[in-house]
Amino acid sequence: MTKSEISAQDGGGGKLTPRQLNALPELASSRTIEEASERTGIGRATIYRWRANPAFATELYLYQQQVLEATRAKLANHMMRAVDVLGELLDSQNDGIRRQAARDILTVVLHLEKHFEVVQRVEKVEEAVRLAETVGVIR
Repeated sequence: MTKSEISAQDGGGGKLTPRQLNALPELASSRTIEEASERTGIGRATIYRWRANPAFATELYLYQQQVLEATRAKLANHMMRAVDVLGELLDSQNDGIRRQAARDILTVVLHLEKHFEVVQRVEKVEEAVRLAETVGVIR
């Protein structure tokens, strides 16, 4: 076996092996290296070595980001339906159900307001930092 074949086999090369590619879903969804090792049948030392490889670490990160984006999109599709359900519950004949639906709606709205307020504050800080960098106050 050549040095490059050994490097690719142990995760040190630039390209991922089929074994590494097949392991990405399990590694991305495992909470620990031990869990990933059990789920994939791949030794912990091998997984640690793979994760130390920049090419593998990048692919794992990109895979995790794709999963997160797909999850966000799926949740976004369900949010409108959830809002519709809460709206319908506001018309319930049961006072307890109406009260809980109203409470749920208000809670979500308050959380969203806080979120947007934080986002606006961060944007202002980032703009102030850019301006300070532009005029040479900070580097």
